[in-house]
Amino acid sequence: MIPFYEKRSDVPQIFQTSDMTFAAHLHAQLELLYCAGGVVEVTVGASTRLLHPGELAVIFPDSVHSYRTPPQVEGNRFLVSILPTQLAGPYTNSLLKSHPAYPFILSENLHRDVPYCMRALLRQSKQKNNFGGRETGALSDSAAEWERIYSIYTQLILCRILPQLQLVDNTDGNFFDLTYRLVTYVSQNFRSPLSLASLARALNVSPFHLSHVFSERLHVGFNEYLNALRVARAQELLRGTDLPITQLAFDCGFESQRTFNRAFKEQTGQSPRQFRKGR
Repeated sequence: MIPFYEKRSDVPQIFQTSDMTFAAHLHAQLELLYCAGGVVEVTVGASTRLLHPGELAVIFPDSVHSYRTPPQVEGNRFLVSILPTQLAGPYTNSLLKSHPAYPFILSENLHRDVPYCMRALLRQSKQKNNFGGRETGALSDSAAEWERIYSIYTQLILCRILPQLQLVDNTDGNFFDLTYRLVTYVSQNFRSPLSLASLARALNVSPFHLSHVFSERLHVGFNEYLNALRVARAQELLRGTDLPITQLAFDCGFESQRTFNRAFKEQTGQSPRQFRKGR
């Protein structure tokens, strides 16, 4: 399971993982997923592809996307960069005002600079985390210096991949559709009591139609989707805080610790306490 995404501060998140399973979500940053090994199913808007080694998924800001790692696949290795748009320099306008018609670049079309820069971003992120505010040789760890480094790699990636993408203006009628509004609303309100009926009222559609959107567009039921977001947020809090589990459960929107424990184990195979011990 990957970290839960919401409206975050503009700090790059760069990591390598073997598990990219996550329900539909969106955020305000550019996201790049490079498949270095194994396979992962990626859905961006209405496009779905089983990504193979050497291929790249490109998710523009505020694009609805989801991931599913097929079970029993060995050798999974995915490089993920979630990058604030201010790093994009002259490419920022394209990121904010358009989106790819088909957001995947196959291995034969992917310039070798792209995986190189993805790995370089990962190295720089690890170095920054390891050395904090100290200096490493001639390289200053000031915030401005790190941002310049991230910007250089980000802009080189965009220079290489944008010519491979057909960009569609965001005013296109299919971009801001019901799925977008649904995911946005739930991502902003998942901590509050929510039901299919209350969500339908908020979006001014019928519960039947909304249920159809969940099954046909998100490939998941409402309750399962809501619990996926809540459990993902709980995982983040279990990793990064020492909040009591009971308080954590309520903070994530669960009505009881019993309900929380059941949903957490269904999705992770562990109890919250086991998960926290292994962090």
